[in-house]
Amino acid sequence: MFAQSRPSRPPDAYELAPGDDYSSQFGPVRENGSGLDTEGEVTRSQFHFLWPNTMINIFPGRTNLSIGPVLPAGSARTERFLDYFFGPEVEAAWIDELLEFDEQVGAEDKVLVENVQRGVATGLIERGRLLPESERLIVDFQQRIRGSLA
Repeated sequence: MFAQSRPSRPPDAYELAPGDDYSSQFGPVRENGSGLDTEGEVTRSQFHFLWPNTMINIFPGRTNLSIGPVLPAGSARTERFLDYFFGPEVEAAWIDELLEFDEQVGAEDKVLVENVQRGVATGLIERGRLLPESERLIVDFQQRIRGSLA
């Protein structure tokens, strides 16, 4: 649904796309990537955030989609869960591989985010600066929050 409305890009381009009520990331499959068999009809990863709290993920490889909310779990934490959907032709072994890969990436991301939050909580740095291109979806999210609170 999202891929149809975006302009054509080279298959090796990484794209960040903020929209009115969503933001999207489209990523190519790395030539020397590892961790997931990406052979199949889905040629690019897609990660979508629907304002205010829904994530939709599509991994490269076989027909797949995961969707779920991001929920507040206190003043400094969020939690999320995902429901996964696969095409009828997708083999059980590939589904297991994707779920294992997604769990591993999620665990790695959790450690990175928690480390950043610990650093921010020290108060040693009053504020940071975001990179205008590579972090523009973070800027977009912060602007949505600011607009909602205004």
